[in-house]
Amino acid sequence: MADGSSRGRRYRRDDGLLVVGSAVIVVGSLLPWISGATRFIGTVHWTGLDDTSEGAMLIGLAIAILACVRWREQLAEIEPRIRWLPLGIAVLSALLWTIALRKALYVWYPESAAGAHPDVGLLVTGVGIVAWLAGGWLMSRGEPGGSTRG
Repeated sequence: MADGSSRGRRYRRDDGLLVVGSAVIVVGSLLPWISGATRFIGTVHWTGLDDTSEGAMLIGLAIAILACVRWREQLAEIEPRIRWLPLGIAVLSALLWTIALRKALYVWYPESAAGAHPDVGLLVTGVGIVAWLAGGWLMSRGEPGGSTRG
């Protein structure tokens, strides 16, 4: 029993990346994404929850990722190809993040010293999405060696 088999679940690298990525995305969605003065809108201080709510959509996708991690075995019994779902969600999130980045660059006014600029929340959320992509890729491979003793 010293090998960790007494525990109900074993730690998996892919699950860890997906959980950490979800936490980072939730934090990043609450941080500022765009701040400063813009050419057309005026002064803005947007988080991921403001404007078109890409951050709120990412938080919803984080809940879906966490559900995939939590009920992994049960979902795999129903449909073995479910292991591809986190990777699909990660790719969708990357596309959503790209739209948000494009919007941030659109309102950026670099010719002025007081221009709006992409802020830390956009970067932090991008880091979480990279963790999702890595974890989703590991999970989609479906190799039994994905676990470590914990």
